[in-house]
Amino acid sequence: ARVASIDSKGRVACTPTVTSTLDPDTTYPAVRWGAGYKGPTVTSYPLPSEFSFEGQATPLDRLTVKHLTLLFTAHVHKPPSCLTSWPRRLRVQALATCIPTATVSDGRHSATIATPVSVHRNSIPTLAPLTQHFRNTGLLSFKDWHLYFKHILHRALSTRHRRGEARTVCRLCHRERESCAHLGRCRIIAHLFSRIKLIIPDTPAPSRDRILFCYVEDQRLPLVTTTLCLLLWKFTLIDFYRVDIDNVTFKADDVWTATLTRLVHAAASKCVHIRSLRRRYHSRGEQPPPRFLDRFQLLVAPLFSYGEYGQLYFSEALTRHLKCRDLHHLLDYATKRDDAA
Repeated sequence: ARVASIDSKGRVACTPTVTSTLDPDTTYPAVRWGAGYKGPTVTSYPLPSEFSFEGQATPLDRLTVKHLTLLFTAHVHKPPSCLTSWPRRLRVQALATCIPTATVSDGRHSATIATPVSVHRNSIPTLAPLTQHFRNTGLLSFKDWHLYFKHILHRALSTRHRRGEARTVCRLCHRERESCAHLGRCRIIAHLFSRIKLIIPDTPAPSRDRILFCYVEDQRLPLVTTTLCLLLWKFTLIDFYRVDIDNVTFKADDVWTATLTRLVHAAASKCVHIRSLRRRYHSRGEQPPPRFLDRFQLLVAPLFSYGEYGQLYFSEALTRHLKCRDLHHLLDYATKRDDAA
């Protein structure tokens, strides 16, 4: 055996001389720290395999800045104000004070996060499913959902009452006082959200909570339903503010057309992503996994579907609706079945 030494970076350097006299009582297994060695077991503390932070199962030698940030901020983290403000505004029971946790993982790292859950039947639905749409992993970008996130979910809507105007009635329906909670029962917005059923027949009738929180309480509905609601809120809020700023009339048809256009463009953009990933697999001499398309199909079903090589197919209900609204140019994004064959 050779005598080895460890430098300050954990690198092992062996001496060229060979030593044949080793006492078995003085030899101990070496402790690894990441890619290097920490030293003998009896003199190394703490051992990465035996110690970890409370609430974090990651070994000490695998902790990253993200893990440490999550641990340090967990003690001072406060839930978003909307979780306590919405029940008061809507006059329903408060959300649960006990917030359970869930473990999320990206394959290499895992972290424990708080997931707000409502426990009362008359309380607002859990807002946790909305967070999966506020990421770059879905169809939408920040520009698509930031208006809803700020002006509806966090109640920053600039109403006539907040601006101190004499007219406080809703600028859309002209019936009730304009407020963030009123938009959930405004007949103009309710009629706009009822159009979702034209392309997704299983969608239930819109209610106040379903409109305000994008159908998140209906777990059986596809993800594209919430995506469609977020886009509806985007273009509804844009034209909502234009009523007073530009003195124009709110047109629900224009909002619906803009929503469908953006939805088709977002679904078509994933085709490029699918083809790019497939080329990456082939460049490595590999084949895509058997369920390669499942995560993409989950985002767009049942309105769209993707082919093996990134083709985009429209559902029959969506195709009929686009033709009825004379939006034939959007059908150009679809791949014909004959061409795919």
